[in-house]
Amino acid sequence: MSRLEFGKRAKFTQKELKLDEFIQRQLNDTRYISVVVMTYLRCLVDEPHYVLCPKGQHTASLRRQWGLNTVLREDGQDSKNREDHRHHAVDAIILALTDQSRLQQLARQREGEIFPEPWPEFRGSVEKAVNSIHVSHRVQRKVAGALHEETLYGPTEKKGEFVVRKALETLTPAMIEDIRDEGIKRLVVARLKERGIEFGRGQSGSIPPET
Repeated sequence: MSRLEFGKRAKFTQKELKLDEFIQRQLNDTRYISVVVMTYLRCLVDEPHYVLCPKGQHTASLRRQWGLNTVLREDGQDSKNREDHRHHAVDAIILALTDQSRLQQLARQREGEIFPEPWPEFRGSVEKAVNSIHVSHRVQRKVAGALHEETLYGPTEKKGEFVVRKALETLTPAMIEDIRDEGIKRLVVARLKERGIEFGRGQSGSIPPET
């Protein structure tokens, strides 16, 4: 058994889940991804110092001080409502209004001091904007197969006329006269006559699969 297989087996057979270690690993991964994304985005702009990656505690502090925790709550609790997907929009607004100067003000903030709103009636503006958002959930019922038939058209010597390749089992009696390859056409016609199946442009219906 390889070291990788042994590690997987140990995880599947462990009786106690070390949740704290799992959460810490996820947080470390998130921090690393955030730093990498920030580094990449700074390469795309003329003024890279404008690209910031605030800590979650900074966003949470501004969300609480600006009264935005209650935007998506009806129970009066002053805490983030993660059950409403629009909380991402609220966080996006906070991040858009966070710059280096604001982070420095947060660092120097005294205990009990309330951070001023970005503009008058700020909370009302956010509430109005967030309430106009309609959350669209992914459809559980997946669409399978192609949306339309993939048909390859081949040119002919006649301008504006094209040919397509059809499988024998998809042919109908009305299509037989349009078979361009005379050799294949003779074989198909002989087979249909052998089975007593009438064909021609005026014929309707289908050809039995066992033919």
